[in-house]
Amino acid sequence: MTGDLDGSIQYKQKALDIKAQAAHKSGAIPPRILVPDSTMGTKKSKSGVVSSSSNNMYADIEQRIAQVTDSTHLSFDSTQIHKASREAKMMAVAWIMVCKFDCRLYGGFVRDWIVGHFIGRPKNKTVDQWIQYDNSTAHLHPEIVPADLDCYLPAHGLSDIDEILDELGKLQMTVNVHRDQWRYLLFVDQNTPTGPFTIDLIIPHIGIHKYDRIDFDVNNLYVEKNYTKHLGMRIDITYAPYSITLEKIVDNIRKNRFYLLAGVKSTPCGKVIVERIDKMKTRGWQQLDNALPPVVPSGGPSSNVELKPVPNTSSIYQKILQKMNSAFSGNKLEIVSIEEIKNVELQSMYEQARKQIQKQTSLSDGNEMMLYHGAKGENIEIIFRCGFLDRIYRYGNWGKGAYFSDNPKCVHTRTFPDANDNDKRVIFLTKVLMGNVQKFNRHKINLISAPDKYHSVHGTFPQLPNSDEFIIYRYGQALPYIKITYKA
Repeated sequence: MTGDLDGSIQYKQKALDIKAQAAHKSGAIPPRILVPDSTMGTKKSKSGVVSSSSNNMYADIEQRIAQVTDSTHLSFDSTQIHKASREAKMMAVAWIMVCKFDCRLYGGFVRDWIVGHFIGRPKNKTVDQWIQYDNSTAHLHPEIVPADLDCYLPAHGLSDIDEILDELGKLQMTVNVHRDQWRYLLFVDQNTPTGPFTIDLIIPHIGIHKYDRIDFDVNNLYVEKNYTKHLGMRIDITYAPYSITLEKIVDNIRKNRFYLLAGVKSTPCGKVIVERIDKMKTRGWQQLDNALPPVVPSGGPSSNVELKPVPNTSSIYQKILQKMNSAFSGNKLEIVSIEEIKNVELQSMYEQARKQIQKQTSLSDGNEMMLYHGAKGENIEIIFRCGFLDRIYRYGNWGKGAYFSDNPKCVHTRTFPDANDNDKRVIFLTKVLMGNVQKFNRHKINLISAPDKYHSVHGTFPQLPNSDEFIIYRYGQALPYIKITYKA
């Protein structure tokens, strides 16, 4: 069962800048086995990779890590899990997200359950009182431990929410889901005797990769598929002045203490950090006195973006010119420039999306189409640097998504003359992976994803030929290829 939780997303939205983000290549520590201090340095290969077991000191942690990361072993009975404890259900869902959908699991669940094995319940509250409402926004009571699962979807970002809901449905779990710009928020088992929990499904895109933030050292851990005894760090804090190792983080969790690694005076995150500190202390955690400076985000890998002028003698230039002249026939048109966009990061995500669609279909090229998209204002730079982010999606006749057309005249209405730049307009010629396409000739304004078993929508207007619209709903399926600057 699915439903809307429009208010509940607002509560977590305010913590966006300090919400635990998934690791990326520039700042993460890859997963490794925990090593007792007494043997540190004696059980590593020349490459520095720990190769042996950590004996019994971390055996309980390793067991719980394996239960959510070992894709070869199912540690629960899918036909009986609905009768199990809340924590057993969360472990089962964690295994599904990590092993079936290739997510990284991080945040509070890794801290509180996989490492700490803590359970907390609010005093004098029945299960049906666990969900609280502040100014009409919904969230779980702060004393509930563990509270949620934070999952970072894989790079291609094409895991269909319906597939995930189907898997949870097989476990006889009920789910309310809300789609946000960069994630899904799921409330699971809201009306069951064991009590609800939430799942954050973070959708990857370049905008999130640009920086990572961290609040406390104990929130810096993650686990991933088939690293069955291993913990990783989202952000490297092993260097001075922090010098915090995995083993130190685990020790702090076991002793209910933490280091503050974020500035409380920063705006707008300072207030949220203070709230998080108070929440930890309410749960019995101790803030260590060491006055460590805030961890400064590394900024991530620099965006390798290049706009390369297309020679007016080239075939691609001439084809675009012909298409534009034909579309704007009878109207004054001036092509100012045609530039090819080179964006290594977007290209990589796009190819990952193609591979994912190829696995799901018999389409060797992912059903790639060359389509047009009109843009204006700041969205122009956002598109060629970061791609078609969810936050620039618009609502149209077929719901909220990225809209394209095979007719540049149709997307002209989505542009706007830049008064500060001689009234120039911009249209992008875009490579779009349509995959399996659902065709509609009637409006479906409530869509937030392609229909089940489909990757995109083709909307038609029977009375308006040459005005078809093509819509995708997932980041990574579209690659801005050519930037066309013109006047009309």
